[in-house]
Amino acid sequence: MKYEEERPLNLTDEQQKEIVRQYELLLTDPLTKREHDDKEYTSRNPFQRDYSRILYSPSFRRLQGKMQIVGIKSSSFFRNRLTHSLEVSQIATSIARLLSISCDIKYFKGEKNRMYVDDMHLIEAAALAHDIGHPAFGHKGERVLNELDKLNNIHFEGNAHNFRILRKLEKKEPKISGLNLTYRTLLAINKYIVCEGQGIKKFMFKDDYDSLQKIRKEIEGLDNNRTLDVQIIELSDDIAYAVHDLEDGLMLRNFTIDEILFGLQKKSPDSYNQFLDIVEKVKEYSLEEKVKNIQEYSKIFRMRLTSQLTHNFINDITISEVNFKEAEIHGTSSGVMELSLEKYKSLLSNLKDVVFECTTRRNEVYLYELRGEIVLKNLYYIYTELNTNEDGKLMPPYYRPGTKYKDIKKDDKNGINDYFKELSQNAIDYIAGMMDAFAIEEFERLTSKKFNDINIQDLEEINRKLEDRNQKEKK
Repeated sequence: MKYEEERPLNLTDEQQKEIVRQYELLLTDPLTKREHDDKEYTSRNPFQRDYSRILYSPSFRRLQGKMQIVGIKSSSFFRNRLTHSLEVSQIATSIARLLSISCDIKYFKGEKNRMYVDDMHLIEAAALAHDIGHPAFGHKGERVLNELDKLNNIHFEGNAHNFRILRKLEKKEPKISGLNLTYRTLLAINKYIVCEGQGIKKFMFKDDYDSLQKIRKEIEGLDNNRTLDVQIIELSDDIAYAVHDLEDGLMLRNFTIDEILFGLQKKSPDSYNQFLDIVEKVKEYSLEEKVKNIQEYSKIFRMRLTSQLTHNFINDITISEVNFKEAEIHGTSSGVMELSLEKYKSLLSNLKDVVFECTTRRNEVYLYELRGEIVLKNLYYIYTELNTNEDGKLMPPYYRPGTKYKDIKKDDKNGINDYFKELSQNAIDYIAGMMDAFAIEEFERLTSKKFNDINIQDLEEINRKLEDRNQKEKK
């Protein structure tokens, strides 16, 4: 199978003009500024600095121990959050370069590749950071942490927690919190321009929302609109999610190609036919190779399928109007123009859903996530016990409350409530940063129970303990 030579996207003049317009909004001076003073910094490219700060942060390194959609095993080499982020970075830079090829010649007067040349580090930085706030045990971990302290109106969501890590929890300089990234980098991971609230699934914490809204309003055309950068990142994330989790699932024999085709046929005949056509071409290519055995054929087939799907998706990029449902989810307005796929949009969405369904149906994944829920809830319960974990001493110093429990426990109820809310938020922040393996180790150390010996009926017990404590707090 021979790939087509890299060529410009099939964009109309109006579409090219809109992409260029959105790109030029990003070249304004305020977006290179940082939240905190940067006068003492060297003249290095600001986005290269952002990239380095994210790459060397402990939160980024911990992604190697956080599950994607299958559990973490030291003896296996399927993907985790860190490898996923690296792959998103590769796809995102390919998309940025392709947009440059497609728009530069006409709109930048022959200047070669003006788009995303001096700011390609920005795309790489945002890709590395786009999942930095996701907790252990995958999407199950997100849901569990979001349920833990509704009494104090504390929410949790992985995308929202990205900003809490980058703006508050990481530490680069002694006088300020966070990594002090440029506003453009922060906007490049801002998928959802939605403030937190009860019942909202995808959101930002209020402080982060207000901060980014302030900078948006300074730049005409960015108010309640997502940047071209984040559109690239989200599209790359979707492609990596669908394609690479498909490859892992086939390698681990969680499902077969026929099962994927069956799932796609149930969702959409068009998606089924498109995927079948790609599969047949990949089979032809794989059979042409001089393969020695079934295992070698299987490997070639998986890798070629991954490459071909990625190639097809990237070269199908267009820019089109956002529909009402998409606008509501992302906090934008329906009718605005954003990057999308043209021919393969439904296939990408349906493939993501089918791969996720085929992977999570396995009882091993369900059991791993169920035990993970018990681990997270027990850790939270222990860390927020006012007497057992007095002054947060079971957590690292930087996660401990700013006041001493003994100084306020005889105080009025408001003082105790404020102390508990701070302790609870710190506990959630600490737990959210844990790798799967570290969360399990902490659970085993604090409870003397082994992860693989957890009785799943223990979930009922920890839920009851948390509910009983909530009822006492209400009184």
